[in-house]
Amino acid sequence: MDIGAKLKEIRESRGLTGEALCTLLGKSGNSYISKIESGFKKDLNLGELKEICNALEVSPSVFLQQPEIKRKTFFDNAVFRDEAQISSKVKDKIKVMLPKISKTYAVKRSLGELPCTVDQIKLGFRANNENSAKELAQLVRGKFDLGRWGLDIFSVVRNNFNIYVMGEDLESIWGIYSCDSKGNPVILYNHNQPNQQRNVFTLAHELGHHLISEGETEVDFENKTPSSSEFLADVFASELLMPEVSVGEVFKKHCATDEDKITSSQLIELTEVFKVSYGAINRRLKDLGFITEKTWNRLKEPVLRNPKYTPEAFFSAIPIMEQLRRDLESAVQKGKIGTVRAESILGEELRA
Repeated sequence: MDIGAKLKEIRESRGLTGEALCTLLGKSGNSYISKIESGFKKDLNLGELKEICNALEVSPSVFLQQPEIKRKTFFDNAVFRDEAQISSKVKDKIKVMLPKISKTYAVKRSLGELPCTVDQIKLGFRANNENSAKELAQLVRGKFDLGRWGLDIFSVVRNNFNIYVMGEDLESIWGIYSCDSKGNPVILYNHNQPNQQRNVFTLAHELGHHLISEGETEVDFENKTPSSSEFLADVFASELLMPEVSVGEVFKKHCATDEDKITSSQLIELTEVFKVSYGAINRRLKDLGFITEKTWNRLKEPVLRNPKYTPEAFFSAIPIMEQLRRDLESAVQKGKIGTVRAESILGEELRA
């Protein structure tokens, strides 16, 4: 059953007309709900879906349950999905790197340095709804002693989870998660984003995919059709980067009690605490009910003109070749691999 049909079923079971539900959402008439139910509105995003769920008092997972689909491994034999919209030039770059990543993973496994899985966070734990996705994020923070405030998400994914992270110009795509033919997880992010701080949420989101739907191919881009895995990865990323309790404390400390007096400068202070983008903290405050949609809309644009906002300071990634070089040099030092073999994997000489 698609989202529109499910919405109609739940709305009618609540005894609500389309107009009544629109009123609950702060909209006039009934055209908004009618377009969703008829399938005419195709661009329903996760934020809108969550607002509808709040009005109907149901979990978004009710709408997002999908039949199980057996997917091809994204990186296996460098087969790429059509909807990925990646140019041949970028695909060729990735194809060159995949064998290097796979071979270096093999070396790391010989050292006992395995990618961290959800069972290593908590044996048998599975995140299949909003609450468990939030709990998973809290478990990750506790497992690695990440504290209550901002974190270096690149370091968490790369060092705590032992997952290779590759930056590339992915054009219209935000991020990709999947495994190679040996089951080794790989995360790609778009290093050509105008706002690199957007990649902080992308990496946390892709990490969520790894922990929630390990081994499944996920290609994330704007206007992607909402799905259960996308919703849960968003919930995980939001709680991991911006814990609800911590956000509440910092919001009270830095933001005006009168909502009309909250400024973009105050939100910038929150981005510095949590090391996330301005858009991420603005959305988080709205989703948690600290600000209304009206305030959220008012605060969207001013940051672009605020010289205090320097998001590039929050995102410092290590190039994939440098990651591979460091790991291979470490393996050579530990006597697990010879210099010649390491250099053949890397395709260039190691440092002296």
